[in-house]
Amino acid sequence: MRLVCDLYPFSKYGPYLVAALGTKNLRSRAACLDECRRLLDYGPASALGKRGLREIGKYLDAREPEVRSAALEVILEVFER
Repeated sequence: MRLVCDLYPFSKYGPYLVAALGTKNLRSRAACLDECRRLLDYGPASALGKRGLREIGKYLDAREPEVRSAALEVILEVFER
């Protein structure tokens, strides 16, 4: 997933990451959240959009600690900007 970020602009890559958060696999969901955080490191916060941030906010109260901590890291990255 990291190579895709080098090929496509942030504005086109962000919605795909947000759409991938709907998967039932916990590892995939945590990996997508980590990639969202990395996307915010290099690109603008608007790459995820309002809908994306709402979707990530839903995972702040997830039962799985990996998903919850990854979502918290993404939200912290947004607030640091």
